[in-house]
Amino acid sequence: MESLFRDGARAGCAAEAARFLAPLAPSSDGAPAALSARALLERVFALAPRAWMRRMPGRETFRWPEDGGLVVKRFRGGERRDWWYERLRGAVRSPGRRECENLRDLAADGFRVPRCYAWFEERRALLPVGAARSGLVMERVPHRRTVRDALAEAGAEERAEWSARLAPLVARLHAAGWYHRDLYLQHFIVSDAVEEPVLLDVGRARRERAPRRRWLVKDLAALLHSAPPSVTRAERLRFLRGYLRERGVDGTRALRAWARDVAQKERRLAAHAPRHVDPAAS
Repeated sequence: MESLFRDGARAGCAAEAARFLAPLAPSSDGAPAALSARALLERVFALAPRAWMRRMPGRETFRWPEDGGLVVKRFRGGERRDWWYERLRGAVRSPGRRECENLRDLAADGFRVPRCYAWFEERRALLPVGAARSGLVMERVPHRRTVRDALAEAGAEERAEWSARLAPLVARLHAAGWYHRDLYLQHFIVSDAVEEPVLLDVGRARRERAPRRRWLVKDLAALLHSAPPSVTRAERLRFLRGYLRERGVDGTRALRAWARDVAQKERRLAAHAPRHVDPAAS
């Protein structure tokens, strides 16, 4: 990615991003106009969609153009814990930049994710979290349902097929050092174009050489917590067994230990409404 620093703002754009950003920066002859990082940020934050895909304090998500193939995410500030996590590792990124770079890195690792075309961020030395703005422009993946929707509509045989598809995918994600931190079934969509589920909402995801077991447990608990009621206890255990087998963990004792820890975490998740779940996931 190309990085720019101008007037307290930064942006990163893939070389081909101009044609996708044309609706944000039309010129008199219809060709994409060149934008500084500051101009891109201000123009994106000036957009006023008629409908929101998701809107909550500090975060807005919408399609742009409203009948087109882009998704814009805008952030005001960020989470202090993420700021400290990245500062301790030597590189602090805004929520917009972090999600865009996570999408890029997940794609490089072979995972199906939306393509990010640009990120932008406002840099304020005295406000590391505060009110600084950031965002990203990414591909909208055409789809009609999430994996949770698919499971809710499926019979036992089709649910088994989904389990057999998801277990190695999640195991591969964790084996690559990634943990999502919000790995709900709503964040897997069933793309109209590809068979493998597409992973969304990766802004809080992290990649480490050896993630702590508790983060993997949380991902698994979030998946099972978000499963529809039609998914039986036996099917949940079958998914967990398949995941562990893909990770090279076998044996009844290991299965029981993981099942116990995942169930405990699932009960804690059920005790409160997760802040970061996007029910629409579209």
